[in-house]
Amino acid sequence: MAKISASQEDYIKLIWHLAQKERKATVQTIATMYGVSAPTVSVMLRQLARMGIVEYDKRSGARLTQKGDRLARKLIRKHRLVESFLQQVLQLDDLTVHEEAEKLEHAVSDRLMHNIADFLGYPTTDPHGSVIPEWDAEWKIVPLEQVATGESFRVQAVELSDTTIRYLNERNFKPGAVWSLEDQEPGGTSFLVTDGKRFLALSGEHARNIRVLVDNT
Repeated sequence: MAKISASQEDYIKLIWHLAQKERKATVQTIATMYGVSAPTVSVMLRQLARMGIVEYDKRSGARLTQKGDRLARKLIRKHRLVESFLQQVLQLDDLTVHEEAEKLEHAVSDRLMHNIADFLGYPTTDPHGSVIPEWDAEWKIVPLEQVATGESFRVQAVELSDTTIRYLNERNFKPGAVWSLEDQEPGGTSFLVTDGKRFLALSGEHARNIRVLVDNT
């Protein structure tokens, strides 16, 4: 799927919020809330429809597809985790954490969000009392060899020798840890992964016998 812009992400979030309030995401409703023209909204909704994120009808407006709902929940989770971090760690006020989270939610990586959630002890609500959506339902289990270059993943199971498992554990490559695939050799003979602090080279055999969680959106 093509990279989604910050503006498109904002539309996805707005449609999700409207659905939560049992309101229709009509062109006029969105145009009024954003202070833009109806044609501008129509263009954006058609773009999202072509991406499979919404189902769009000129009269009834837009509603999120299953893919769109997963994307929306991920964005909401990022926003509310950032808010929690900014308040608990930096002790910013409620208005500031919301304004800053609106900017940061588009930039932070999945790996950083996992790290923040772990640092905060996996909070279930944000500073305003809103529920932080779960993450795991958006992920699927695959062998590491199927991960795309640049994609983040969470280690799920390592089916290798005890010696290899100890070696990987010493480098924090163990169940629950979040890494990303930096590079791989053609033919899947070797894989280079990183957790943002270190790099680790894995063989093709390793990659075939390591199960990871990847984004299913």
